[in-house]
Amino acid sequence: MGGVVPIRQHNPVSINQFFCILNLKKIREQYNLNDIKECVYTEDLRIYTPFNVIKYKYNYDDFEPYYKLFFWMLKNKYKIEYLNAYTYEGDKTTTILKNHLGEDFIYHTWYAREWKNDFHKTRIKKVIDYCNLIKK
Repeated sequence: MGGVVPIRQHNPVSINQFFCILNLKKIREQYNLNDIKECVYTEDLRIYTPFNVIKYKYNYDDFEPYYKLFFWMLKNKYKIEYLNAYTYEGDKTTTILKNHLGEDFIYHTWYAREWKNDFHKTRIKKVIDYCNLIKK
């Protein structure tokens, strides 16, 4: 979500789909694809801004098409648990997501779609090597 790490400056009430756990059984109770497609950010969603984890700039925008799902969820009273994160010092790009206990949990390297780019491929491989060193 926007504002938690510098690389992510978009809407803070919509989570990044890189990692999310959804209760699909519960969501299917109200699921309506047409309603989701029509859903946009409105000012009433501002109350869900997770100010406790925001440290950087962000914009209340509709930057990604998938944001519609999260806006729809909030408007239909589904609860989103926002997690904290920080930037990995090893490459200044990767995001380290913390779990609900505040422990380092997942490394999101970003730009996997750029795997053919030598810079990103090398950077991502270094993160993988580091994670293999520290795994418990």
